Amino acid sequence: SSAHALLTPRNRFPTTLRSTASSALHIDAILSLSFLSLLDWTLINYTTTATKLIADREGASPPGEWSLVTAVCRKVIEGAAKQGSPVVTLNDVMAMWRSGELHERFPGKVSGVPNASAVSAWRKWCSEIGTKAIASVTLEDFENTVAAALRAGKAQSTTWRIARQLAWLLKISAYPLKLVKASPLPENAVPSQGKGRAHPFLRPSEDAAMLACSAIPLERRMLMGLAVREGLREDELRRLEWDQLDFVSGTLRSDENKTDDARVWALDPGVREAFKRYQELQGIAGAGRVFSSSVGPASAMCNALRADLKTAGVNRPELQKGTPERQRLRFHDLRGSFVTVALGSGEPRNERWVMARTGHTTSAMLAKYHRAARHAAELELGWFKPMRELIPELTVASRSVLPDKGSTNGSTSNKNEGTAHGKNKRIVALPAFAATALQETD
Repeated sequence: SSAHALLTPRNRFPTTLRSTASSALHIDAILSLSFLSLLDWTLINYTTTATKLIADREGASPPGEWSLVTAVCRKVIEGAAKQGSPVVTLNDVMAMWRSGELHERFPGKVSGVPNASAVSAWRKWCSEIGTKAIASVTLEDFENTVAAALRAGKAQSTTWRIARQLAWLLKISAYPLKLVKASPLPENAVPSQGKGRAHPFLRPSEDAAMLACSAIPLERRMLMGLAVREGLREDELRRLEWDQLDFVSGTLRSDENKTDDARVWALDPGVREAFKRYQELQGIAGAGRVFSSSVGPASAMCNALRADLKTAGVNRPELQKGTPERQRLRFHDLRGSFVTVALGSGEPRNERWVMARTGHTTSAMLAKYHRAARHAAELELGWFKPMRELIPELTVASRSVLPDKGSTNGSTSNKNEGTAHGKNKRIVALPAFAATALQETD
């Protein structure tokens, strides 16, 4: 049996048995189950469950067979205890983290799941060390993985994130998973984060040009407009549900996030009105994910953002091309743009206002944005314009689909919008991700 099966939650074992047990399968099924349950040493419980399942499927099992199954399983557990547990790799632990099982089992030790960038970095840089048994991973393996990222020209901050994630997985493998006695890494194994490259931010005028460009899919413009006006993380945008947007009170709720810090804040009025109109325009009942076709792999979202800016006629060089000193624009930089432009625009958008939306907890965490914020203030960029006024489809919707503010019966004041039966015309959403953007590499 595979190490991945070893780490399968125990409540899936009965389902496995139901799908594999047959008239010719008795003890073999129980033995397979025995190996899968070594991690928690609760074999006898699974033995009882499995035997009952087989009895239910094929009729009452003879008492002798029941005794034989129990005896064999006891021998299995005794032998396994002497020989050691089955091999578990770092990839297996990473899979547990991604599935949310680590957070479910150890909520006080593991928060949430890795974001898309962390998963992508793991696949790219830790593919070799990930296949090694945790007990056989050495400090040299760790150093070789970090060195490979440095040789590939990755920034010191990127290398630091790779090393930190790898060190953390080795640490939790020792505790609370207890797969090894201790991590093979010393406390100072992770290199310093370094200064890192500078990051560009999106200016309000550039955002306005992009949102006004009808050649860009509507859902993607809604996604990017929300990101720069509310400061949501990429994973929060992926999981955003319609019921998190309260149009009555004008609030946005984020309960599941990177820091496990549930928060609620007042929506930007332009965002509130834009998404209310968008929901009605799409005929959405108010349930399910807000974004579906516009969220994909992190690299695809970055490529799509830069391609959309070009489509909208935004050609500022530093947004499209990176240098050793400055990173080109990424999707995550829309969150940084929110912080930068907010702090640069002045009151009432101060640090406390920003932290209520981003989840940052100290002023020190916002310090890296201060220089760019001063630049935004010197240029007098101001705040982002209201989404409802920038997106042409929503402006049309406000006249032809949504009720007139002065109407008391919910009917529209535009006489040319409907059919003979008075039904409103609807604007069909534009296509999702452009295929070329998905195929490009970041």
